[in-house]
Amino acid sequence: MKCLTIFVLFVAIFYAQTSSFDHKHTWEYPVLKTLPCLVLSALVHFGMSPLKGQEASYHAKGLFLGAVGDLLLALSENGLYPGAVAFAIGHIYYMAVIAPKIIQIHINLALVAFVYAAGINYAFLVPALTASPLSTLIMMAYSIILTTGVVLAGSLYLQDERIGKSATKSSDLLLFAGFALFMISDSLLLLCYLGRPIPYSNQIVLFTYFGAQYAILCGASRQLV
Repeated sequence: MKCLTIFVLFVAIFYAQTSSFDHKHTWEYPVLKTLPCLVLSALVHFGMSPLKGQEASYHAKGLFLGAVGDLLLALSENGLYPGAVAFAIGHIYYMAVIAPKIIQIHINLALVAFVYAAGINYAFLVPALTASPLSTLIMMAYSIILTTGVVLAGSLYLQDERIGKSATKSSDLLLFAGFALFMISDSLLLLCYLGRPIPYSNQIVLFTYFGAQYAILCGASRQLV
């Protein structure tokens, strides 16, 4: 669990040095926010996780793009949109590892996930489409990509349930949980950007985000890392 120890250390430093993730307008904030996923990406790239070959390469790239997204979000109030592009490409790398393992998409899960995404889009993004068409379309496209990741990861876990594949059931549940946490984190982040934050929203967004990245790595690795 060397990766977990190092990852938690960098998240803890970020938390402590920014007064619970709150000091956004300092030079340290973007650097400290970027480091956890950047370091985790380097650990995967240099063979310090069970992932090997193309899977390791894809996952390291996904984590690196997550770090790029973190940096863009932290540098500017308008960083949500270019950040979403970086995160979307990262999700595609993650999905490239998952998709070949799936026999059949779970239709009911797909319906629930895409109805939820459509509701979020209709309630919060469609009203902004006329005023900011490009940035709104970017966010809509991102929501489709993330929802696809949730459906793929969930279908893989439910596939294990259906065929009795107990050897990978726990790790695929972690993978599913990681994508679900990503969706929760990004839904709350969108609310914050639209001026509708909830109490402790910044802390919840970042803890669910960092938890999502680690859970996806563990799920892909088939063990805690």
